Amino acid sequence: MGGADGPARGGFGAGQPDDDAQKVHIDDMDAFAAYQEAVWAATARFLDTATDADLEREVPSRTGTESVGEAISLHMLGHFNGHRGEINTLRGMQGMPTVMAAQGTH
Repeated sequence: MGGADGPARGGFGAGQPDDDAQKVHIDDMDAFAAYQEAVWAATARFLDTATDADLEREVPSRTGTESVGEAISLHMLGHFNGHRGEINTLRGMQGMPTVMAAQGTH
């Protein structure tokens, strides 16, 4: 697992076998919520001050490298909204209202 800065590269569940993923359990929801808030705050600080050079910087990816801006677009926006769409489909099939665009974010 990773340290204070987050999970080790590749250590966040990607490629994790289903049996291992299903064993993940959060024992302390208050600590998890505090961690989530800290991640949101760190992300907001970065986005508030990011320069073009910051967003153009190349970082490792599974297929080579990608820019920070590409990573934000793909992993933060596209991936997140894909899951929101899946959630809304399941909620709609059960007659529940959808999760709106501003819900689940800060």
